[in-house]
Amino acid sequence: MPIRDKTYKPRLAISMGDPAGIGPEVIIKSLQDKKLAARIRPLVVGDPEVIRQAVKICHADIQVIPVKELSQVEFRPGHLPVWHHSIPHSRIKPGKWTPYTGRISYKAVERAVKFVLNQEADAVVTAPICKQAWHAAGVFLSGHTEFLGRLTKTRDFAMMFVDGKFRLVLVTIHEPIARVPKLITRQRIIKIIHIAVKELQERLNIKQPRIAVAGLNPHAGEAGIFGREEIREIIPAIRDLAHNKRFKVTGPYSPDTLFTNDIMRSFDLIVCMYHDQGLIPFKMEAIHRGVNITAGLPIIRTSPDHGTAFDLAGKGLAQAGSMSAALSLAADMVINSRPKG
Repeated sequence: MPIRDKTYKPRLAISMGDPAGIGPEVIIKSLQDKKLAARIRPLVVGDPEVIRQAVKICHADIQVIPVKELSQVEFRPGHLPVWHHSIPHSRIKPGKWTPYTGRISYKAVERAVKFVLNQEADAVVTAPICKQAWHAAGVFLSGHTEFLGRLTKTRDFAMMFVDGKFRLVLVTIHEPIARVPKLITRQRIIKIIHIAVKELQERLNIKQPRIAVAGLNPHAGEAGIFGREEIREIIPAIRDLAHNKRFKVTGPYSPDTLFTNDIMRSFDLIVCMYHDQGLIPFKMEAIHRGVNITAGLPIIRTSPDHGTAFDLAGKGLAQAGSMSAALSLAADMVINSRPKG
C-alpha cells in the first residue's frame, strides 16, 4: 500500500464567500489556529480590503498581502496572500447583500476553481455565498454544487457531508418535496452510491466502506403500506449492489431510527433520499463542525456546513469550527490523494 506523504502542505484556494456575510471572519478565525495554519498553504480569493476588515473585527495577528500573480505568493507565518480579481470596488456593509456582493463571491469561486484545474492549487474551500445575491447579479444557479459541476464539466456529482465518522450523501439535492418521489430511481441511487464510494476510497482513505440506505417513506414503507418507492426502486438498487466486493450496502432502514448514535456510527456512510432527511439530523449533530464535500468532481472541494449568517456579520461573533473543519478535511483529502513511493 502506498505511503502517504504527511509532510506535504496542501495549497488551498479559499473563496471568500459573500463579503457581506461571515465568510471573511470565519476564514480569519480559522487561520488564527497556528496548528491548522502550519498544515496548509492558504490563498484567499476575494477582496483584500474586506479581508483586512475581518482581521480587525477578529483582532487577529495576520497581515493581508494582496497579490495579482501567483508568482508573487509567498507562504509565510502570519502572512495571508489574497488574490484580488479586477472588479470595481463598491461599498460593502456587513449584513447587507447586494448584486455586487453576489458578483464578487461568484467570481471568487470561479477563480479558485481555475487555480485547482490549472494545478496551481490542490483544493478549493468555499466560504458561504448568498443565492439571492447571485440571482440579483444575474447568476441563475441554485448554489455552489451545481456551479462546481459546470466549472469542472462534471455531469455526475453528489453532495456529501462529513463530521468525523458521521458521513452522509444525498440522492436528491435542492429539489421540492413534491418532486422527490419521481426522482428516486434505482439507477440514480446506484449512481450516487458509486460516486460516494469513489470519494470515500480515494480521498477519505476508507477502503471497504459500510453503507446504510435510508428509506423514503415512514418505516421505510412498511412493506408497501406507507408507500411503494422502497419496493419499486430502493430495494432493487440495494440488491443490484449486493454482490460487489468493494463495499457493503444494506437497507432500507427506517429514517426515524437510522440517526441514533449507536446505529449511524456503525456505518461509514448513510445514503439519504432528500435534502432535509439528511441535513436536519446532520446539523443537529454537527452544526459547528460539519463539512460539505462535492463528491465526484475531478477536484477536491470542501465547505463549511452553514450559510452567510448576515445577522452576525461584522460583529466578530461567528463561530469558525465548521470552516476550520473544512480546511483541515481538505488538507487530509489532498494528502490521501498523493501516494508516495
